[in-house]
Amino acid sequence: MLSPTSGTLSALRRLSTSSWRAPAPSPCSPPTRRRFSSRASRQLLEHPSFAFWPAFFSEPEQRVLLRAALQKLDGQERPRARRRQRDHLRAHAPHEPPRTGTPPAEFCPDELYTFQEARRPAPPRRPGPGRPRADGHYDGVIRRYREMLVTAWPEDAPEVRPLLERLRRLHPAVDTHTHLLHLASDGQIDPHVDHVDAFGSWILGVSLGDERTLRLQSHHEGGGEPVRYELALPSGSVYMQRCAGPSPSSQAATNAPVLRTRRDELRYHYTHAILPAHPSRAASGGQRVSIMIRDRLPPGSPPTAPS
Repeated sequence: MLSPTSGTLSALRRLSTSSWRAPAPSPCSPPTRRRFSSRASRQLLEHPSFAFWPAFFSEPEQRVLLRAALQKLDGQERPRARRRQRDHLRAHAPHEPPRTGTPPAEFCPDELYTFQEARRPAPPRRPGPGRPRADGHYDGVIRRYREMLVTAWPEDAPEVRPLLERLRRLHPAVDTHTHLLHLASDGQIDPHVDHVDAFGSWILGVSLGDERTLRLQSHHEGGGEPVRYELALPSGSVYMQRCAGPSPSSQAATNAPVLRTRRDELRYHYTHAILPAHPSRAASGGQRVSIMIRDRLPPGSPPTAPS
């Protein structure tokens, strides 16, 4: 697997807007005005269970992925809505290449999409004093969104395949679950822990479109002051929450014990959230698409929640 930028603080200090490139076969655009200066961001980048590639995909590659993702999501819309989206994109097609440093301009206005409001929250599967939500993305934690599971990408976009192959080099070779999530300009994701009965011990996320802030916050049943990390996720970036040892999905066949170390903290003991866009950005169009990849637990496997 490729080595992330989060190994040491000294490596972090070497990042620059002129020379840094993601560890990938093809060149990537350098990050622009990355906000790694806060103490919380530096601590997160040093955490053994977190990896971050701030400019993994170049701007042309971002547009390829974003077009393919929106094509999949738009396929769920009603025919009338799809016609309005196509008409808007034709009428506003750029006559010259986008300026360097701007997010991909592939989105229609919010009103042309059928965004769902937050669903009514379901009760936690494992209720307990102060236990964080552990029901995944299907219980009202997302507001103003479209989503879908992906089993195949558009056949008329062959250029997507090599980009996905690069992503596969970042995570273990196990059965995975791919989820597309499109947030409206005023959409957000509330704090939650991904479903421990269905997903394993790592989560990989690709950010496309508007820059949003990822917040991770510790949760301790015994109380105490929570620990909070925040990190800006620019378009084209990739982050990963991971564990120390083999994935539970790969251990299930051998009944090997799942070891818990500090590398597992972020997956099981921290909620994660995507904060709302700043009002000034939401007013001018702050939509975001994320491609989320998780390891899928085999049927009959025990949940991955720590004891």
